[in-house]
Amino acid sequence: MEYIRGKELWEVIREIGLLNKQQTQFYGASMLLAIDYLHKKKVVYRDIKPENVIVIQNGYIKLIDFGTAKEITDRTNTIIGTPHYMAPEVVLGEGYSFQVDMWSIGIILFNMLTGFQPFDGNTPDELDNAVITKDIYFKAIKNKQLRKLCMGLLEKDPDNRWDSSKALNEAERIKNEIYSATRNDNTN
Repeated sequence: MEYIRGKELWEVIREIGLLNKQQTQFYGASMLLAIDYLHKKKVVYRDIKPENVIVIQNGYIKLIDFGTAKEITDRTNTIIGTPHYMAPEVVLGEGYSFQVDMWSIGIILFNMLTGFQPFDGNTPDELDNAVITKDIYFKAIKNKQLRKLCMGLLEKDPDNRWDSSKALNEAERIKNEIYSATRNDNTN
C-alpha cells in the first residue's frame, strides 16, 4: 500500500477560498485526466468528491478510495456515491455508465468557482429532488469559458453530457487562451 502525503482537495479549497481560473483549470484538468485513464480501462469511479482527491506536495493530485470503483462494459445499476455529487441517473436508479464521473467533476468545479453547491436540501429526499428537478444557476460562474465547461459536465441528460475527451479538449482550449493572453500581456 502506498502512503500518500498531502491534503484533501476539500481542505485546499477551504484554505484558499474561491479558486481562480488557472487553479480551477489545473485541478479540473487533473481530475479529468485521472478519470479519462480509468474510463479507458473500463473503470467507473462513482464517488468523485474533494475528500477523495489528494493534493500532494508538488501540487498534483491523486485519487484515493477506490472502494466504489467498478469495472463495467456498458452500464451498472447500483445506487452508490456521495449524495451531493451523484448524477441524476444514479438518484433515479435508471442505470448509468461512465458519465456519472463527469457529473461529479462538474459539481466539484462549480463549487470551486462559486463557493457553494449547485443543489441543496435539508433532507436526503429534498437533495435528491433538487438534483432531479432544479436548474443550476450557471451565471454564478463569472468566467464564460469555465461556465461552458461546467454546463457540459452538468448536463442532466447523460447522453448529452460531455465525456472526458470533450471536457479535456475544452480545458486545453481554455489553457491555450490563458497562455496567449499572458504572452500578449507580457509583450505590451
